[in-house]
Amino acid sequence: MIAVGHFNNDNRLDIAVVNFDANDIIVLFGYENGSSANQTAFSIESSRVVWIQATDLKNDSITDLATANYATRSVSVSAILGYGNGTFSNPSTYSTRFDSFPFMVVSGDFNGDKRMDLAIANFDTNNAGIMLENGKGIFGTQKQLSTGSNSYSYSIALSD
Repeated sequence: MIAVGHFNNDNRLDIAVVNFDANDIIVLFGYENGSSANQTAFSIESSRVVWIQATDLKNDSITDLATANYATRSVSVSAILGYGNGTFSNPSTYSTRFDSFPFMVVSGDFNGDKRMDLAIANFDTNNAGIMLENGKGIFGTQKQLSTGSNSYSYSIALSD
């Protein structure tokens, strides 16, 4: 999985690559000539990321990351806040329920409060989940919306 964004505030696109087996994310910083060679890696503990999205979770014009995770001890989504200099916070991880298998996560303002919330496609529990951001950078408990029996939700899209 990859996500593209401006992670070090230089107006050049950078790439975040999930290293599933090593439980880390590698950020490749873009150069003016379109190449990318400098890289940094940071641990995501034992999260086993299956999806990553570059987004601005704090509405501060700094690119953050949202991930969907599936591991034996962590069935969750994570918010990884960017500092704007190519580094990130430790993941803040939110449970999606033990048997849910979150397959994809996207961000959007789902309740009109001008803050980024998270929507999750939960494969094994046949639902989509919404986690609302509380204004302090913390996401609330997942509210589940059924997608029907045997629907096996593996993707989710936003539209207005």
